Parts: sequence; structure tokens; C-alpha cells
Amino acid sequence: METELKGSFIELRKALFQLNARDASLLSTAQALLRWHDAHQFCSRSGQPTKKNVAGSKRVCPSNNIIYYPQPTGLS
Repeated sequence: METELKGSFIELRKALFQLNARDASLLSTAQALLRWHDAHQFCSRSGQPTKKNVAGSKRVCPSNNIIYYPQPTGLS
């Protein structure tokens, strides 16, 4: 795949230091959102699996329509 894309894969942590501030921020936000989805696959009230919306900005419990949103961190 690296040959086809004419690039190489590196560790995410190293990649953050090679990007400009805007792209590094975008990459770290994307990683945090992926981790949030991985950690919130079940409804805290019913225990049923939640489903993410098409945009990936929230998760919904189909059994009781509770909507879960990722909590922003690092804001002061």
C-alpha cells in the first residue's frame, strides 16, 4: 500500500510532530472521537448497543432514544 500511495506509514505520535498545528489538531481530534466511539458502544441506562449516526458525531440507543455526545475536553 505504501508503494501505491507513494508514502510511508509512521506512528501517530511521531506524525503529530511533522504536521502543522491545524492538521495536528484535526488528527488528534479524530483519534479522540474514534476512541470515544470505541468506549461508548453500549447505553448506560439499558445496556443495549448504541448506534452512531452517519456523521459520527453522536451515538443513539435505539431502545430508548437516548442520545450520547462526546464531551469536549481541554477547554478552559
